[in-house]
Amino acid sequence: MDDSSNEEMTLERRKQIFQEELEVLWERRLIPKTEYIRISRAYDRHFQRALYKQKRLDNEKSKLFSKQGQY
Repeated sequence: MDDSSNEEMTLERRKQIFQEELEVLWERRLIPKTEYIRISRAYDRHFQRALYKQKRLDNEKSKLFSKQGQY
């Protein structure tokens, strides 16, 4: 696996841990369901942005390396 795959796994693992912890808070009634939903959706948006940014950086990196190989 290359570094980008490891980074995606790290992001995926972080998301999983966050969702599990959030679910525990809701199950123990430490946060209301509306807050659980709001926080969950906000984190999903954050996660999607992070994935997009990582993929964009990986694409730029690969383009840069391919251009350098042409010279």
